[in-house]
Parts: sequence; C-alpha cells; structure tokens
Amino acid sequence: DTIFPLFLFIAGASFPFSFAKRLAGGASVRSIRLGCLRRGMALFALGLLYEGILRGGVPLRLSSVLARIGLAWTGAALIHTCAWSRSRPWTRWAIGAAILVGYWVLPFSVTAPDHPGAWCLSKEGNVSCWVDRMILFLPDGRLYDNQSTLGLFPAIVTALLGVSAGEIVRREDWSGGRKALVLAGIAAGG
Repeated sequence: DTIFPLFLFIAGASFPFSFAKRLAGGASVRSIRLGCLRRGMALFALGLLYEGILRGGVPLRLSSVLARIGLAWTGAALIHTCAWSRSRPWTRWAIGAAILVGYWVLPFSVTAPDHPGAWCLSKEGNVSCWVDRMILFLPDGRLYDNQSTLGLFPAIVTALLGVSAGEIVRREDWSGGRKALVLAGIAAGG
C-alpha cells in the first residue's frame, strides 16, 4: 500500500512552500513551530475522535492513521524548522538517516522485557510490540497494534523526504531540468 506514504510525502513537500510564505510575511520561526505543534495536536485529537467516539471504540484507540499523519508531519516540520538552512540540507538527511538506522538496529538490540527469552523479531519479543502493549491499551490481549508506535519514526522520515523534495522544487536558482534530474536520482536511490 503506497497511499499512506505518498500522502505523508506530499504533506511534507507542501511544507517548505508554506514555511517560506510565513517567513516572508514576517512570522518568526518560533511562531511557525508553535503552529506546527497546534496542527499536529489537532490532527491527533481528530484521530482520537474518529477512532474513539465516532466509532464507539472502547477502550479508546490511541493510534490511528490521522494521528500518525499529524505526528509524522509535525516531526518532519519541526526538524525542517530546526535545520532549514539551504546551505546545509545534509543536516535533515543526516537526521533522517539516523532515525532509520536507529529504527533498524533497535529490534535487534532490545527484546521486550515482558517476554524474556522470546525471539527479538517475534510479536512477543519485539520491542516495538512491547511499546504498543505498554502505552496503547490494546484490547483482548493483543500483542501489537497495526499502527505501531515506533512505526512513527520511519513515517517522519517519509514526510522529511517530502520536505526535501519540496525544497528542491521551490529552488529558483535551479532549472526545471536540474530539479527533475535531482528528484529522479533521489527517487531511484530511495
């Protein structure tokens, strides 16, 4: 399923345009960050509303697609606002790479404390599943949630890739052909 990652990518790609517009309008980076946090919290709350109240969810389901979009977009937007210098786009890429490497290494390094001796990649022994069991109030003895809590981290990187693509598209000092070539190269490598 590529719809969800594509949506995150597009949400990320739109952010550099709105960020530049708000900066040009005199907004401070701090106020933009606060706006990002408000938007992320609003999407998270709408996800809770939909998953809980509107669907009659008991117990309330904390993870949802809408919440994931809000949190992932907010994470990418905050990383971008902290490392937005056009002269150093590598900072964002290094942060994204570190997130992905950490997400890859973690399950092999840590097993779930509530199932000692379980294989680290089993549902019982996987640290991501353990985090889900600890904070998501899983019903009926379920061992994990399909919207894994730690799965938020690669979702942030997907939105961050969109932010980088948006920055490339927004560049006025590059020709359209150069932009297309760089974006195609990134797509081919990723």
